[in-house]
Amino acid sequence: MRKRLIEDRSKRGLTQKQVAERLNISEGYVRNPGRNQMLKFETLYSVSDCELFPDLFEVVFDKFRII
Repeated sequence: MRKRLIEDRSKRGLTQKQVAERLNISEGYVRNPGRNQMLKFETLYSVSDCELFPDLFEVVFDKFRII
């Protein structure tokens, strides 16, 4: 699970079950959200998806990676 999701949920005093109920999703998606759930989290926490899921939007120019 991503750090920012845990932090934002904790700041609001919500459990994973409560988040799942508010977003109308299963608890599994609270731990491992898909794209549709990411948009719901963005709305719930009023934070952009880039901030909630920085690892998905990070651009890395690795000149040493073998493809």
